[in-house]
Amino acid sequence: MKLVRYDVLSSDEHERVYTRIFYDEIQALVADESLHFQNTHFTVTPITGKLWPNKSTELAITFCPKEIGEFSAIVYLDIDGCLDRLRLKLVGISIPPSINLNIETLDMDCVYINKTYNYEVVAINKGHINGVIVYKEVPTLFGSTITCTPEMNCLRPGDKEIFIITFCNSNQGPFFEEINFYIRDTDVVLKLYLKGEVIYPSLTFSIPCLDFGIVSVGVPKTMELDVINESVVQVSGTLKISSDGPEISSITLTDYAVAEKPKPDIPQWPREFKIDPCKVDIDPESRVSIKVTLIANLVRANQTSLELELEKSDSPPIIVPVMFNAMVPEITPAPDIKLRACFLNFPYENEIVISSNNITGYFTLEESLEENPLQVNVGLKEGFIKPNSQICFPVTILTNSLGGQNYGVR
Repeated sequence: MKLVRYDVLSSDEHERVYTRIFYDEIQALVADESLHFQNTHFTVTPITGKLWPNKSTELAITFCPKEIGEFSAIVYLDIDGCLDRLRLKLVGISIPPSINLNIETLDMDCVYINKTYNYEVVAINKGHINGVIVYKEVPTLFGSTITCTPEMNCLRPGDKEIFIITFCNSNQGPFFEEINFYIRDTDVVLKLYLKGEVIYPSLTFSIPCLDFGIVSVGVPKTMELDVINESVVQVSGTLKISSDGPEISSITLTDYAVAEKPKPDIPQWPREFKIDPCKVDIDPESRVSIKVTLIANLVRANQTSLELELEKSDSPPIIVPVMFNAMVPEITPAPDIKLRACFLNFPYENEIVISSNNITGYFTLEESLEENPLQVNVGLKEGFIKPNSQICFPVTILTNSLGGQNYGVR
């Protein structure tokens, strides 16, 4: 762009105008307070003042850092009548509050599973400034539940404050956990380590094996045993036999006897055990008596186990073996009834005698669905079989046809 000069003012007049504008700009800058010294970490007071001849004045330099580190700033002092400004360099180093914990690693040794423990940790301010220490929750490494009360403490120089660390773990085995505290407004993190081993309470059964021996199918048999807690903590748990049937309870001989026809079917996978109580709360250094009732419905020799699962624990249960041999009576059959000759339509009275071994049982006679000219009426249709007993069945035989005939009683 080409400038066009108009001869309105002479060169001297131009110089005077520009000089006036220059001094006006200087005065405006001096009056602008936004040009006064401003800094995030340093302040100077007073910002303006008077300096009398042959006198001195004091300026207060305040260093108030907002973060940790080394900071510097330059202050320029404008003095009326002096051409050059006075230069002052300010340097300050910010350090965090000197807060420490009284311990770095807390060796908890052996702790019981699912038991809550409280530990005191002391925070000490060894520095010369106030500080705030804050608990920072972090994910645990070994499944522990850790809380801290209070979550923060404000410490003056020389103060001591206590944090209560609450610890609980439901997994057996060694653990190593990290707890973090940080100093507010700093990047300083204090670490506290917890180490130890989670162990079971000392629980035992009063007998090494629960042996029911030979049992009769459908006849309840109850055995007792104790769960002993030798530890100094309370233990809660659940007792069960995992291999037992899911839902349908087994049938007793008494239930079968009173049931109307058709008789109920025997479950294919019955629940044969009843545990009373199935949930236990065992006080420290005490024992609880348990009753286990077996109602076998399947003829078999079996071995399983009674399991004690601790509450809120993923660890393996405590077990005791369970054995039994479920049997039905062995019936000695009666000899055949042979009628060499008989009259038509004339009833003949006779008896069938059977004997059993030392097993309790129950019998029912099967009705024959086939047509047979030989009519056999058994007076006793069903009943209990006592151990080592004999049962006599009254029988009435009648025929209305000639020739040889036979009939089977089951």
